[in-house]
Amino acid sequence: MPFLSRHRHKLAAIATLTIIFSIYLITLLPDILPGDSGEFQALIPAGGVLHPSGYPLYQILGKAEVFLLPVGTIAWRVTLLSAIFATAAAGVAMLLLRECSLTPLFAILGGGILALTPMLWRQAIIAEVYTLAVLLLMLIWLAGCRLYHGKGGLLLLAFLSGLALSHHLILAATLPWPFVALWRRREEISLQRTLIAFFLFLAPFSLYSLTIYNARKWMAVFPGKTFGYPDAIVRGYISPFWLAGFRGYITGGGYTNSSSALWRLQIHDWIPVIHLVSKWIFTNFGLLGIVLTMIGVWQLYHRQRFMLTMTLPSFLVVALFSGRYNIVFHEETGFFSVALVIVSVWIIFGVKTLSDILTNKKRVFSILLVLFLLLMEILAFGQNPVYWPEMHTSDLTPREWAATSLAEAEPDSIIFGDWGYITPLRYMQFVEHLREDVMVVHAPLGDDAFMTDLLAQTSQMGKKAYLLQPKPDSGPTLVSADSDAE
Repeated sequence: MPFLSRHRHKLAAIATLTIIFSIYLITLLPDILPGDSGEFQALIPAGGVLHPSGYPLYQILGKAEVFLLPVGTIAWRVTLLSAIFATAAAGVAMLLLRECSLTPLFAILGGGILALTPMLWRQAIIAEVYTLAVLLLMLIWLAGCRLYHGKGGLLLLAFLSGLALSHHLILAATLPWPFVALWRRREEISLQRTLIAFFLFLAPFSLYSLTIYNARKWMAVFPGKTFGYPDAIVRGYISPFWLAGFRGYITGGGYTNSSSALWRLQIHDWIPVIHLVSKWIFTNFGLLGIVLTMIGVWQLYHRQRFMLTMTLPSFLVVALFSGRYNIVFHEETGFFSVALVIVSVWIIFGVKTLSDILTNKKRVFSILLVLFLLLMEILAFGQNPVYWPEMHTSDLTPREWAATSLAEAEPDSIIFGDWGYITPLRYMQFVEHLREDVMVVHAPLGDDAFMTDLLAQTSQMGKKAYLLQPKPDSGPTLVSADSDAE
């Protein structure tokens, strides 16, 4: 069959991506999620203002997908967007590896390795922004490689770079290196083309006009104040970091006080950071993956130095920042999924090099070797918990305990709770319009002094107050603030 023979590599790539998407779809978390994922599920369809840096591109694409895909709950549709982005990132990775002169076989399997990286897999089955970040990174590297090889793409590279920076600030660490291509091609690029590229770089920041519009809309809907803050912020339609001002909001300036500790680490503090980064890599790829990574970096140094120039500095900045963040704030961050994607690119170069050395390019052994690596990937993923701790340690789903908590609250009352637990309640209010008379407020329940003042103000307002207390065995439980004080 001539058609199949001519297009076998394209068909193999499509089949691989279909399998990847099917795996994501099977493991996709089915409904409402706590924490940031719950915020995205609630505020994207409601048109709210997300936490910094706002993620306007993610919000626009999410809103469009929710509208155009009339299947499943809205929470599930927002989560599905992560799987779509991760699958697309794997497809672009295949094109990138072909641009780097890898054979179709290794390009396809490289996309599969990237997609099955355990931490990226976890990001692909929850509502989060990191799979879109990985997709933009792959697109930037593809455009950078094409420009480096004299195939054009300056304007596309500039636009994608602006799009990435307006999406997530962690990508700022990865942006300078593709522009090394500009230096090699500097004599071929006119001043006029450079100016156009500069304006295309700035153009995506106009997406923040949506954020400004949403903020003004909700300020008009809820013009009053509660606890000294605008009602739209207290109720959760607008992130409290909006109070830092627009510039502070889009640059993450609202985090300045808490995140300054990231940059106060001493020299001896680097040891646990490096240890943690090494542990993450080992947990995701195992010893075999580490060996293949080193082989891949060696191969890139000798034969694809531009690719190494793009990937190595990006990995170091993202990985070390992620390690610092984890140590300071004692929580795992999706930032590191970007670093692990870079490692997966190195691994496929290591697999190709090792295959060539051992088999003199015999295809059968090459296939067996990479399939073995994919099996190791799946086994490594089995060691990483898929579900959020709040979900798999509780007998109730977030939908169940959110609905129960809202149903138990008295009319016109206030529920205080930690961030990870209140977002499902807000989803039920914003999206499904359940008990909109109840005000759900984010508050640090562990801060006794702050909560005492907050409850005193609630009492003066003549409103009933509840605390959403975490109970691992049964999900959060609504407790009257009066009974809790007793």
